Amino acid sequence: MAISKTNPFETPLAYQNSTINSLLNQLEYQKNILRNIRTVLPKPLAQHAMHGLIKDHCLIIYTDSAVWATQLRFYQQTLLNDLTIAHARPLKALKIKLISEPTGVTGNSLTNKPLMPSIEAIESMQIDIMTISDEPLRLALTKLNTTLKKQVR
Repeated sequence: MAISKTNPFETPLAYQNSTINSLLNQLEYQKNILRNIRTVLPKPLAQHAMHGLIKDHCLIIYTDSAVWATQLRFYQQTLLNDLTIAHARPLKALKIKLISEPTGVTGNSLTNKPLMPSIEAIESMQIDIMTISDEPLRLALTKLNTTLKKQVR
């Protein structure tokens, strides 16, 4: 009896998988959109275009801060015109969305507690509160100071 030298275990990607192929094609398409967006924008602004996609005649760009989102809005018509030509799809609107922090749950995100001031800082705050002449502000800061004292102890 001869032993076969072929590996009976093939990697999943060795087989034709329409789902994986579809996802890879979609990923490549979105990378192409992002490349087109970045070629239209000035270099400093292009670095802050994180992701791009086209959905229902709308170009959606994800960026990392509100400041850059405002700058991107100035290029709205240029982006819509150039990407309409590049993708042969009429684009009618631009949406800019923020990615402010990494997505997903991390081990630290569930256990992070707020940073509390030291007892010395709270006592110093109490002394400063006595010098405030505005009654509603002084009352609000007194309540805050009392709450902080309870939390620290």
